[in-house]
Amino acid sequence: MWDTFRNNFIDDCTSCGLDGTNLKCAQCKNNNNGQNPNPTIALNSGIGYANGQLTCALK
Repeated sequence: MWDTFRNNFIDDCTSCGLDGTNLKCAQCKNNNNGQNPNPTIALNSGIGYANGQLTCALK
């Protein structure tokens, strides 16, 4: 998952799920071994979430 605050990728996320039009996780580790509570990605017509993975809309 992309961390918009630190501008890097996050790994080891826990308890991710949909919250309206957002994908929200309870907590993720970032690449610097820090913790990022409640990271969120806004889903839209170009970014989706299906089968536990982020997806891209192809036109």
